[in-house]
Amino acid sequence: MLVIIEQEAELAGFDLLVTVMAVTVTLSVFAHGITAGPLAERYGRRSEALDKDAPDLEEAHEHPLREPGERTRAPGPSPRAS
Repeated sequence: MLVIIEQEAELAGFDLLVTVMAVTVTLSVFAHGITAGPLAERYGRRSEALDKDAPDLEEAHEHPLREPGERTRAPGPSPRAS
């Protein structure tokens, strides 16, 4: 949104575009705020009702962190040098 505001201020329908984006973000924040508490309570009740060996209750494993700029290779065979 900031890129559009900075670089495309003369765009046809610019004011409408900014208004639609602002309303969308505002409504999204409002909807998430209203539903967060009730949905968290519902999830908590559901979790408490699960069997003790349910997959949902398994411990999550932490993934190793990468250093900024570090690249990873996709799993599988090494790419061939051309």
